[in-house]
Amino acid sequence: MALADRKIPDVFNKNTGGSKDARSITDARELEIKAEYEAGVHIVDEGMFNTISPALYAIQKLSEDIDELRRFVASEITSITTSQANAITANTAKRDARLIYVPLVCNMLNADCTTAQFVPFSDGITEGTSSTNPRNVFVAPANGTIKSIHIVSQNSLLEKGSGQPLVATFAKRVNGSSSLTPCALVTMTTVAANTVMNGTFAATPKGGTLAFSKGEQILVSLQLAGGRPTGSKNYYVTVVFQLDQSNLD
Repeated sequence: MALADRKIPDVFNKNTGGSKDARSITDARELEIKAEYEAGVHIVDEGMFNTISPALYAIQKLSEDIDELRRFVASEITSITTSQANAITANTAKRDARLIYVPLVCNMLNADCTTAQFVPFSDGITEGTSSTNPRNVFVAPANGTIKSIHIVSQNSLLEKGSGQPLVATFAKRVNGSSSLTPCALVTMTTVAANTVMNGTFAATPKGGTLAFSKGEQILVSLQLAGGRPTGSKNYYVTVVFQLDQSNLD
């Protein structure tokens, strides 16, 4: 419902010149009225007070109503502002719908990771040391970043009961190039059989990156940095990427 028109004009105004009317007073007269009000002349003069007391009572109650409206509006505005701020914060915390997480299973069968072995993005069972092996290359369908790697082995990866450093390396070939460039890595500590290892990639110093562009060739390798434990092991591997959907078309 729209706000209705005002029903009564000003009690007085300070219009001058051609705008002056029957309710116009001067600044000096307004100060006199203000001084009389603050001095309580309308209360002290009992004759005047008895005459206008009903009107004064109504004005007093109107004043109280206005004060209550002011309190309510101030309180509600604060509440609404706080609610809006919370809503904005909650909305900001939501994930960008453009970005999707893509897990790729690339399990390794009988892998000896004392030398670097590329995880098989293609068939998920045949790792290898060759960066040009078709099984090991993932062609990025969109811009994105590499996020994490998750590994479990049915074989113990401990050496005499001690964990060993296992390094996962993210490398890529830019579109149109044959050069493979290491860009990011994560070092994990090996664990007992059927125990998960989780790692989040970090860009290598001096020019490393987690990002890749559409059409680039992506490879990830695993290597036991200390050359231990030796022997072939099975590795169940999942690599997680984040892709920008707006770039998929």
